[in-house]
Amino acid sequence: MLERNPNLRTVCLCLDHDAAGIEASGRLTEILHKHGYDEVGVIQPEHKDWNEDLKARRSLPAQAAEEHPQLIISPEVCGRISRRVEGSRRDYWEQDIPNLIDYAKICFRWKQFDRAMECMEHASALALAVYGRELRQMGDAPYHGGL
Repeated sequence: MLERNPNLRTVCLCLDHDAAGIEASGRLTEILHKHGYDEVGVIQPEHKDWNEDLKARRSLPAQAAEEHPQLIISPEVCGRISRRVEGSRRDYWEQDIPNLIDYAKICFRWKQFDRAMECMEHASALALAVYGRELRQMGDAPYHGGL
């Protein structure tokens, strides 16, 4: 449709409100951005999909929306990373970040998922701390809101 209508510049994605629909919206948004569509919006149904919304409007039983599991835990994970940023050591980050990522890969192989997650959170915190330091050195104030 976009090829047949080159004058369209704004795209609105209206996929299901479940894990698959949320992931597809993310992938399609990236693809559209790569093809020059800067204005990409996402509208989700209130229930699992648009047909379920129609059922609910008619007072019929409707299947509830399903949030993506990663979106459910992201505030908790981002909070832990944010707290780590404050206390992170920034001296040896050039070595620490790759070493932490390599160790996380080993932990994944050995199915030590909690330890792997801790390594990735620590690497993320170091990267964000260094990024903040670089912004300050360039005179740009880093964003101090939630991650």
